[in-house]
Amino acid sequence: MRRKLPLSALPVFMFSMFLTVFGAEAQINVVTEHYNLNRTGANLQEHLLNTTTVDSSQNLFGRLWTDTVYGQVYGQPLLVCGLTIPGFPGKRNVLYVATMHDTLYAFDADRQATLFWKKALGKYVSDPVGMVYSGYQDILEAVGICSTPVIDTLTSTIYVESKSEPSAGTYSDSLFALSLTDGSRKFGGAVGISGSVSGTANGASGTVNFDSRRENQRPALTLSRGVVYLCFASYGDKDDYQGWILGYNASNIGQQVAVFNADPNGNEAGGGGPSGKYSRAGIWMSGQGPAVDASGNLYVITGNGVFDSTTNNDFGDSFLKLTPDTSHKTLKVSDWFTPFDQSSLDVGDLDLGSDGPLLIPGTHYLTASCKKGILYLVNENNLGHFNSVTDQVPQEFNAFGTNHEVHGSPVYWADSASNPNTALTYWWSQSNFLSSFRITNNVFDTNATATGPFDPNGGGQPGGILCLSAAGDSSGTAVLWVTTPISMDASDASVQGYLFAFDARNVGKQLWNSQINAQRDSVGDFAKFCPPVVANGKVYVATFSNKVQVYGLLAILPVNLVTFDANRQDTVARLDWVTGSENNNDHFEVERSGNASDFLRIGTVKGAGNSQEENAYSFLDRHPLSGINFYRLRQVDFDGNATYSRTVSVDFGGGEENDFKVYPNPANRFFRIQPGGWSPSRIHLRMVSMRGETVFEEDLAGEDFKTDGITVTRHTSMGNGIYLIYLTDPSGGSRVGKVELVR
Repeated sequence: MRRKLPLSALPVFMFSMFLTVFGAEAQINVVTEHYNLNRTGANLQEHLLNTTTVDSSQNLFGRLWTDTVYGQVYGQPLLVCGLTIPGFPGKRNVLYVATMHDTLYAFDADRQATLFWKKALGKYVSDPVGMVYSGYQDILEAVGICSTPVIDTLTSTIYVESKSEPSAGTYSDSLFALSLTDGSRKFGGAVGISGSVSGTANGASGTVNFDSRRENQRPALTLSRGVVYLCFASYGDKDDYQGWILGYNASNIGQQVAVFNADPNGNEAGGGGPSGKYSRAGIWMSGQGPAVDASGNLYVITGNGVFDSTTNNDFGDSFLKLTPDTSHKTLKVSDWFTPFDQSSLDVGDLDLGSDGPLLIPGTHYLTASCKKGILYLVNENNLGHFNSVTDQVPQEFNAFGTNHEVHGSPVYWADSASNPNTALTYWWSQSNFLSSFRITNNVFDTNATATGPFDPNGGGQPGGILCLSAAGDSSGTAVLWVTTPISMDASDASVQGYLFAFDARNVGKQLWNSQINAQRDSVGDFAKFCPPVVANGKVYVATFSNKVQVYGLLAILPVNLVTFDANRQDTVARLDWVTGSENNNDHFEVERSGNASDFLRIGTVKGAGNSQEENAYSFLDRHPLSGINFYRLRQVDFDGNATYSRTVSVDFGGGEENDFKVYPNPANRFFRIQPGGWSPSRIHLRMVSMRGETVFEEDLAGEDFKTDGITVTRHTSMGNGIYLIYLTDPSGGSRVGKVELVR
């Protein structure tokens, strides 16, 4: 069944802008900075953009449209797929953009100039110059939302931190919890940020208090185990500031559950603030949020400040492993590493924490660099503490040279299916070339695997800000995406920027850049420390030009599928889909499967042929299978060519006696399968990806399953995404469940 949607009810859909492309894989969400809590900077579920489709010689890739906002964008945009937005038909993919003018926007991620909603969160600080050193304008226009928000898809909530100036010279920080669908407040709505610890820093008499005027909330918000964490540093090193971390209950943000200060007793002379002393140890990490391991420990790196190896309370220029201690409302320093030359780093303004830590997946190691150009490899189970002669860490070497400061965080890609113990890391320091360094068996090759063809920075900061997209470790799919300033220093100025695409296997090969066809593809002003977001065939680039640029494939597609949904209505499965445009489309064939692999045609729906208007279709499956039903569309042209949609599912499962529980869900490194009333003698466990690929199988004793359940450890073949769990008994009886794996 087809019906035409009136243009008055829906935004115009341009032919080159599509949401779900026939033949594409399941779509992904981007809910935290650098994609995951390991902070790998890699989306490994990208199936449209690759070294062929992005190659400039093919002329397939370019800017699709621009979303305009009010204010510069410092935080990375985030993306959630398949939301129901009031007033808009079907399920929508939503792009969330926060600006320094204290405004949060929710755009359609797949249509030009389609704004679902926006929320002003306060009166932004209109004159930030007074908050920093005179003449040093690291922040140019305003201070509002400076960090990347974080999203909880389970509760459909986005958390945002904002700075405001309620009255002249009065500053406050606030945390907001907002609905993803309409921006309404929830879980307490908004809470003012405050905190205090025992200490004598900056001449304090026993208590050190959080000061909004001095503290800049630059690192990305981090959500871990029901707590939203906020980290703070300074405005251009304006004393008196300190490195604070504050944690709030995600389900009731009015409840503060963690307060930490990295330098509570520092009292070095020479501070530029009212006390004439300093402690500092700010946590800014070029905007990256803390990394978080499977046990919930947080990893941060501090900048210049006092270090006291006697009391172990002051941690300037240090890697910190922090363990939540909710009973004492703090984060416990459970381990730390401070370089032997910390004092010279402090004096020379050579912050250790100029980039964020990367937790290397599947290992107990983390890596980061610094303003001094040293690359560190650290064991998270034994960080190394402080040694005045030599550092007690597994590896460190001068990877980038003097005056080649590293800003922005590294990117990690495991490029070999046959060897899980090797991977590539990517770095671009200022006034230098893009470099990749291979790590094998937890040791870096100190010689760069490859370097980029040129340095576009012209000797300026900050170097390149990176992310990567790939279809797992598949050859030819991995693209390294980089934003940089064009031939100018962006440290305290707003300058024009580039977007680059490089072959991730050999970064010496440039695939595309935004200046090849500048009239169509130019970025605008470079957004410092804000990585591109690559997801579902598009690249979203924040700018300081009050815009977000959206890039993707330019080719006209046979059918642009706006939405495709499946829902249970009593004993019937209803499928609904909307197309934005159709070219040469004869019909759709509806296919169904019971295992997401073997599909059979169950119906046909006539297409619109050629149309530049939106058309809505529906189909009823009146006889669904017992259990989970998987559906896809086979779109057939007049000439017989066919392509497939993504797969959706509807559960027509049996009673509770046949069910089993999976927890935690979503899961990271392991999950448990807990039985219901089912107790076979033996069980065959099989895990299947949404592409129909079996990624794990195991035979289990039924008695063990009945008594204790099953613990499944995540295998290296299991990327992020949703997997089906099949449990089969010796008679062939089967039960099906789902688990979502995340990092």
